[in-house]
Amino acid sequence: VIFPGRRNGLGGPDFRRAILTTPQGELRGDVELHLRSSLWRDHGHQRDPAYNSVVLHVVMWHDSSIPVCLNDGKQVPTVALAPYILKQRKGGKPSAREPCRQSRCIGRLMDTLGEARFMARVNRFQDRFAREDPAHVLYEGIMEALGYSRNQEAFKELAQRLPLRDAEAVVRDGGWEAVYNLLLERGGLMVSPPTSGRERWEVGTGLTSQNGIRWQQQGVRPVNQPARRLLALSHLLERYATAGLLPGLTDAVKEAALDGGQKELESALIVSASNELISTTVAKRQPSLLGRERAGEIAVNILLPFACAYGLESQALGLYRDYAPLA
Repeated sequence: VIFPGRRNGLGGPDFRRAILTTPQGELRGDVELHLRSSLWRDHGHQRDPAYNSVVLHVVMWHDSSIPVCLNDGKQVPTVALAPYILKQRKGGKPSAREPCRQSRCIGRLMDTLGEARFMARVNRFQDRFAREDPAHVLYEGIMEALGYSRNQEAFKELAQRLPLRDAEAVVRDGGWEAVYNLLLERGGLMVSPPTSGRERWEVGTGLTSQNGIRWQQQGVRPVNQPARRLLALSHLLERYATAGLLPGLTDAVKEAALDGGQKELESALIVSASNELISTTVAKRQPSLLGRERAGEIAVNILLPFACAYGLESQALGLYRDYAPLA
């Protein structure tokens, strides 16, 4: 490594303009970090032109045989760190203490990489606060997270078509149903007018895209279909209708215990399969509209870095450092 590059506080690769030497020659460009190599595709970087300047993909574990490709069709080499960290010392068996040293080393490296990514998100949020309403930035971040990898861009576009201020005004006047119907309309999602909660549930698993937003439904599990995630968002907006999404969720960060506050944060985001939507019998068989696993990912990747950027540095960083590893 001649020059590691500069940490990127905006969207795109984690480090900009690095200079590296390899047996094949010098590399100049950006570097992207992930824990696992499969996350390149999971995050949709192969479709994003912002990553066309990446020259190296650095991961802890190489868990995918699929080449790392850029939007322009070029391939990027991947370097996995785990084999180097775990490699036994030359000249004999490792000592009895060696596994412990290796585990501590991996743990420290993972903590360092994780915190670097956390602070990169904080910097991106701070940059956006200078030109956008922080409440809408939080709303858009949650929307993108609900889109998973396949529908992140579609959810982001929908957040622009129905800004938070408009969505909150609708939910205060008409509740979750009113804002849900408006989200479907603005998103160009076609459903038949439901006559019961159960019919609404069933039509929400296979929708047709129109109106300019490209919804990806092929390969998306029924529980992750766009209409179902929008249903979760509608109930989340109704939950915080009185105070507002921003005050409601930042209060949840303030009130969470620094020691073991993970469940408190996730509970502020979880949306169960409610009796308002389907019969009690069906509800018992259905997973949550927004379950604990996705709530944890939103807390770690959106809510806590947002709160840190918003002025709750000590509390948000403390909660992040105490957070149990996500599945």
